[in-house]
Amino acid sequence: MFWIVHETEPVGYPWSVVRGGWSGEQFSLPPDPSGPTPAGMVGWISLDVARATLASAGLYFDQLKARAATRAFNAVETDITVSARVESSVRMVETKNVVGLIPGSPRPDEWITVSSHYDHFGVGESVEGDSIYNGAYDNASGTAMLLNLASTVAEMRPGPERSILFIATAAEEQGLLGTLWYAQSPLHPLSQTVAEINVDGANLWGETDNTIVHAEERSTLGAYVRPRAAMLGLTISTDAEPEKGFFFRSDHFPFAKAGVPSLYVEHGRQYRVRPEGWGSEIQAEYTANRYHAPSDEYTEDFVFDGAV
Repeated sequence: MFWIVHETEPVGYPWSVVRGGWSGEQFSLPPDPSGPTPAGMVGWISLDVARATLASAGLYFDQLKARAATRAFNAVETDITVSARVESSVRMVETKNVVGLIPGSPRPDEWITVSSHYDHFGVGESVEGDSIYNGAYDNASGTAMLLNLASTVAEMRPGPERSILFIATAAEEQGLLGTLWYAQSPLHPLSQTVAEINVDGANLWGETDNTIVHAEERSTLGAYVRPRAAMLGLTISTDAEPEKGFFFRSDHFPFAKAGVPSLYVEHGRQYRVRPEGWGSEIQAEYTANRYHAPSDEYTEDFVFDGAV
């Protein structure tokens, strides 16, 4: 048994996200019979509870955390015991990735994938009387952008040189499961997939002067992205919060692990006709109050010109 201590600042979301997204039934891909035995009980505890529990044994969380960051750290016996009982059952469920293909010419056997996840949390823990987790920004907006991109490319004349596979992925919120499954069982060889482009959350607050493209420096795709951004009057900003690991937390990552050059395109924070820092404030407010919460729902205040 092991416990994860939740800290809002380094992980990038509040304790309410853990309660809403990691309580109750959890999903995984079918286990590999030849793989390792799954770990026993796993749990999350809040930082305040961790500090209080360790203090009862004369230990201090901050000191232990600082020591754990050094190579000289050794495990510490706390003499704290936990009595817990969990009754679990296993059931098989089925979901689907939804794909749309636009054949290319003259390179139909070279592939570009464009992904955006369509799942959210459905019905969950009630917050202020609301238990429906709508996921308007995360990720109905990205799904809408995927559909718009697909319909636009389908009408292009001439059409794309390479084949493009648009993938609305399932079970992203359960650990990128839809994309992990595709990477294990691709419809077309990953060795012939030349690029993956992922969108997770469209811009709902207005036009920006910048865009954030995760991993543009990790492959030669950056050489294509930078001039295209300039054509749109956009500068490319680096990830302002690399410590939160956004590169590893969205659907492009299983493609990148499999060797496919991959980008995660995110809208910028430098909003036009808005004061400096306004975009960061909006994003921080969303993360604190609406991320993975029932309050992530449609509002008349949405502005779509930035998404376009």
